Amino acid sequence: MADKEHLPRWSAIAFNKAVFAVAGSTPVYLEGDERTTNCEENFFEVRLDGPDLTRQTKSETEWEVTVDVLANCKIDPRDHYAVERLLGTALMAFTDTVLVKRWGDGDEDDDSSVGCFQLDGKITVNKFGIVDKDTRIVQATIAATYKMSLSTT
Repeated sequence: MADKEHLPRWSAIAFNKAVFAVAGSTPVYLEGDERTTNCEENFFEVRLDGPDLTRQTKSETEWEVTVDVLANCKIDPRDHYAVERLLGTALMAFTDTVLVKRWGDGDEDDDSSVGCFQLDGKITVNKFGIVDKDTRIVQATIAATYKMSLSTT
């Protein structure tokens, strides 16, 4: 498969776009972005593990990724459910399918469709509570695994 070299990048772009699309005014950072989050009260950080590849048949390979979104929320004494509101926003990005296209600005990036990741199983939410009592920050993550089968020819 000629796209094997580019699919990890296209996959990351697809999931990043999904989170940006629902975030509204909440800032979204990608893992590894340079940033100064000490100025941000609430934000999301998107991280992707994988892709893990499994050859299904001679002509088909399954691509698996785990997407993880960190929700960082400043404690608001007037709103005890602020982190749940943030989680609800992020959960909207975890749709049943995520379209992957050839996004970018290289010769191989023509915005044509590559395939579609399918949600595989459950979406997991983990709340970490107050991370640092001095900064009054609450954090939680949302994670899910997605799979996509592609032709290897």
